[in-house]
Amino acid sequence: SLGLTDSALRSAILLAILAFVVYPVLPRGFADRWDLLDLRAAWIIVMLIAGIGFVNYILLKMYGPKGVALTGFLGGIVNSTVTVTEMATRDRDSGDALTGVAYAGILLAIVASILRNAVLLVLLAPAALVSGMLAFTLMIGAGVVLLVLHYRSVRASEATAQNQPLIPLTSPFSITSAIKYGLVFLDIQVTGILGQRLLGHAGFYFISIIGGVLSSASTVASAALLAAHGTITPSVAAIGAVLATAVSVLVNVVFATRVSKDPGLKKHLTLTMSSLAVLGILGVIVQNAVASLMTRP
Repeated sequence: SLGLTDSALRSAILLAILAFVVYPVLPRGFADRWDLLDLRAAWIIVMLIAGIGFVNYILLKMYGPKGVALTGFLGGIVNSTVTVTEMATRDRDSGDALTGVAYAGILLAIVASILRNAVLLVLLAPAALVSGMLAFTLMIGAGVVLLVLHYRSVRASEATAQNQPLIPLTSPFSITSAIKYGLVFLDIQVTGILGQRLLGHAGFYFISIIGGVLSSASTVASAALLAAHGTITPSVAAIGAVLATAVSVLVNVVFATRVSKDPGLKKHLTLTMSSLAVLGILGVIVQNAVASLMTRP
């Protein structure tokens, strides 16, 4: 049994109906004369993000706390902020007895959220991912290296299956969640376009940073679709996506360190996660600088 509630099943069925009934009647392209609102694109993002979340929700329900790796990684794809906060809370409630486990789970959740954002770029604007490839490779690669080093040092000896952090899940396919993603996406899309028109690339980057605080997935998707529409270039979209991802990493660390009372965990998270964010920003700067040099006559 997947352990799905009646509410979760009703939400999944309702959204499936909306996908086949509402999506086909939505207007193609921008729905207003100012070319700001792309309702069909917003709905695609709602279904894409919710679909990824729902698949992972099912997997977590099926396998439960089989290990912090599964819980942290899949939980990070569903909702990295919830996962990070819950891991830190479990460590605090245990009297800091789960420091190593909480650190691994938080790092896995962060890496999963970065990977999710890269996948969104692949699906929506592959050229943008190419422009941000170095940044995402550095962030994900560094995260994997940190995980390997951590597991080698502790050998996962701090917790048993009975005391590993559990992530309380609500269905990511709820109507509330769908509306949230859609509204955040539309807001970022509109403000991103206006920022680009009024302030150029700097305006778009500022909106991307703000969007990273709200929802990095929606921000990355918005940047990708703006690139697909030709509103911004793939390189600008890549920079915006990396900025949103880096800011999201830092925001998640802030949540974790505010919840945790463990000074060791706080210090470790601050150093390692800040390094991931800095690597991402440096990566996109270096790649774009090299690309500019190579295109010069």
